[in-house]
Amino acid sequence: MNRLTARRVLALNKVIEYYGKNPSKRGTDGSICKYYDEVSGNRCAVGRMLTVKKAQDLQNYYPGGVAGSSTFSQLPSNVRSLGQDFLKDIQNLHDEEGNWSTKDNTWLTNEGLETVADIISKYSLPNNKIKLFQISL
Repeated sequence: MNRLTARRVLALNKVIEYYGKNPSKRGTDGSICKYYDEVSGNRCAVGRMLTVKKAQDLQNYYPGGVAGSSTFSQLPSNVRSLGQDFLKDIQNLHDEEGNWSTKDNTWLTNEGLETVADIISKYSLPNNKIKLFQISL
């Protein structure tokens, strides 16, 4: 597995595990993603890859989302190197409430599993390295 693939596997696993254990930690306000929520301290998938200060700055000055070139250009190089499309895809996994289960030990819904499967396929990630992908439905 090359370095970029390994970093993408790690990033995807962190999103699944962190929000899967407690979906209420998602950095959203309704359907609006937040790099940093001033009230709760929650951060979105991309926001968690940043320092709190950088996440706050993006929230305040570049709220357009990682899909926008102005926001993407403000990310640290180690985060940008994951690729704008990949970041957008894991951000969408985070954003969609329907991806996350509140049932014990289930972390992802069927919809969430499909979203993860799409990410794995799109970026040729080894599915045996993705946490919880093997959950029986």
